[in-house]
Amino acid sequence: MRICLLTEGSYPYVVGDVSSWVQMLMEGIPEHEFMIYSIGAERKSRGKFKYKFPKNCPGIREEFLDAILSLTSSGLRERLLSNPEKEVLYDLVTGEKDIPFVDLVEIFYYGREKRSALDIFMSSDFFDVIQRVYEEKYRHLSFAEYFWTLRSMLLPLFYLLQQELPEADIYHSVATGYCGIIGGMAATVYQKPFMITEHGIYPREREEEILRSDWAKGGFKGIWINYFYRLARLAYKAADRVCPLFEGNARMEESLGCAPEKITVVPNGVRMEQLQSSYREIYAQVGKVRH
Repeated sequence: MRICLLTEGSYPYVVGDVSSWVQMLMEGIPEHEFMIYSIGAERKSRGKFKYKFPKNCPGIREEFLDAILSLTSSGLRERLLSNPEKEVLYDLVTGEKDIPFVDLVEIFYYGREKRSALDIFMSSDFFDVIQRVYEEKYRHLSFAEYFWTLRSMLLPLFYLLQQELPEADIYHSVATGYCGIIGGMAATVYQKPFMITEHGIYPREREEEILRSDWAKGGFKGIWINYFYRLARLAYKAADRVCPLFEGNARMEESLGCAPEKITVVPNGVRMEQLQSSYREIYAQVGKVRH
């Protein structure tokens, strides 16, 4: 079986936590072949791996969000999107309706040869969508700042949705962010199962970061926060199985839109023999102190 593990901001560039879990997972089931689809922030990290891939992981696909800086457009284009496609993108921007992944596949993946991510964003059709959402919801904010906020927010997503997808028997994402969306995209394209293992609740973590940040100001913090919750709902919708580490996160996933029948709690494993040895030493030391 070939399993595509989708990571974001972690393996194989950062040591510990999720990265250690990914490495142990691959080493623990050598009868299966793995490939890594890694999403990072900056291209300068390419190839700078902190882990040695096990023999059953012959390859990695690296994508970086700052690749959007080198995108080029053929200029302002009109009638690039059909009316149904504009409605899908309107729902994506507002987050008010669930979007079938097949619609995103049609717009971004199968249509990528005739229109790039930047072409779509800079088209007059998508500008109409942006203006419509602004008029309905955000007239109290600067339109110029709103436009550039959406560009920073959506262009990386549009770019990732257009990249070639590896073929596998199962897609397994470690989060519900960008890697969760790509997992749902690949599972839709190849008609394969998709699962998510959540070590933390991705949109909650992003919310905490945004609230503490200086780069998002005032009402724009809420726009960014809602965006990451929207990605999570899309990923949950696409997933066949969602595996949190404990019941508290399972309940939170339900509150964010994950169907409860999809959730299976899988706690982190514990090597009891190691704990037994450690506690024997602790108990011995405590006993000496008390005597």
